[in-house]
Amino acid sequence: MVPAESQAERERLLLMARKLMRFMTLLVVPALLPGLWLWLGYGIGFGTDYGWMHAKLVVVVLALGYHHACGVLLKKFIRGENRRSHVWYAGSMRSPCC
Repeated sequence: MVPAESQAERERLLLMARKLMRFMTLLVVPALLPGLWLWLGYGIGFGTDYGWMHAKLVVVVLALGYHHACGVLLKKFIRGENRRSHVWYAGSMRSPCC
């Protein structure tokens, strides 16, 4: 909802978004590498008895996909290729009762 003529405000918001993405990436990578090492190196979770592990891995893959999608969206914002209005982004934040 930043006005087109407000370049300073747009740059400030993009800076905040880049910092948040970098922070989240710094959290994801150290958590992901030991998990992959334990899973692949020790063979934890292989077999049919580990349904909970497979469910956790699906959630991890979905979280990584979401993180990647946010990065793609941030790059589009930086290039100025955003084609959606603020209503589309705020739509998921509305309460279902209102």
